[in-house]
Amino acid sequence: MRPAPGVHTASASPSIVSTPARNGSKLDVIATWVVAAMATWADDAEVPFALADSRGEPSGSPPALQWTTAAVAPRDRFAYWRDEVMRRNEPVAQLEHDRPFDAHLRIINANGIQLLEHVSSSIAGERSAARCAADGVDDIVFDLMVGARHGTLDHAGRSLPHRAGDLCIIDQAQPSSLVRSRHRAVALVLPRMMVTRALGRDPDHLAGLTLPAKGIGALLRAHMIATMVHEAELSERQRVVALTAAADMALAQLQAEAVGGSEPDGFESGHYAAARQLIERRCADAALSPDMVARAIGCSRASLYRAFARRGETIAAVIWDCRLTRAWQLLTTRPLDGLKVAEIAFRCGFLDAPTFNRMFKRRFGMTPSDAREQHLADQRARHGAV
Repeated sequence: MRPAPGVHTASASPSIVSTPARNGSKLDVIATWVVAAMATWADDAEVPFALADSRGEPSGSPPALQWTTAAVAPRDRFAYWRDEVMRRNEPVAQLEHDRPFDAHLRIINANGIQLLEHVSSSIAGERSAARCAADGVDDIVFDLMVGARHGTLDHAGRSLPHRAGDLCIIDQAQPSSLVRSRHRAVALVLPRMMVTRALGRDPDHLAGLTLPAKGIGALLRAHMIATMVHEAELSERQRVVALTAAADMALAQLQAEAVGGSEPDGFESGHYAAARQLIERRCADAALSPDMVARAIGCSRASLYRAFARRGETIAAVIWDCRLTRAWQLLTTRPLDGLKVAEIAFRCGFLDAPTFNRMFKRRFGMTPSDAREQHLADQRARHGAV
């Protein structure tokens, strides 16, 4: 959904602080994290103009492109959005008349892949057959409704509700129409040729499909949201990695939907990216194992072992490394200074202190207690120098 050239600015710093998900023992925790991020708003609420922000430092990489109605006269906002920004999907009606129209669009790009965030007042829009024929745009869009009171999508003979949490496939070569209350959506846009090569056929049959919110589908939702939350902190290379991982997961999910299961090696990168994200989110679960990871993302254990082996890794080693990294972060986070080392070990997926101490020292060259003491000494030195 690349907009026409228009007024745009560097990405502004959002003002809402995100809340990390708690780790649990089931993949449902991932879905819970996604749902928690998909707050809905009452019809009389103000449109929030950005996803939750981690408040990290700007990366110095090229800023996201951003379009907003904020600087446009209220009476001209809808026309501006219709004529200058949303040229692929034309807004045809403003559904709220008791307040000025508000909208915001933010886009990041990498290697032909786009990830965008769209926030808007209530609106009806369409992509007509005439427009499809005129502009020739045929990208495949994974449209994630992050928050809305209600919405509908009519596309490729399917008429379906588009509610918070729904991830729908939109084929921009085919007409579509939508109605949305005040909403926020995040969309992943892939070139049609990329999808065609991955599936071995044209993806027109997937238009209007809603992807399941489990397995890779749940991880893809979380990854899309997290990437937009943190985009200001990412270097240019990190953006490429984040968008490529999103594309890999989306293609792996599409292939599973098309043939009823992922090929062992055809979507290895998607399986690897999904597995890494799952491990990072669930490493505090002491029961997490390679088998559980493979089952959760919907591929065989052998396929996942190969995906990690080709990168010089093992699944078990990555799980333990994530646990140790989390332990280091807890030991060197001042609000948690009062926690006992054994409690930190338990919070990070270790069932006994001796194993934790041994693995921690092997990884970081010092015991957990030494790491905490070093952190406290560094804090005292910094404060004393001020």
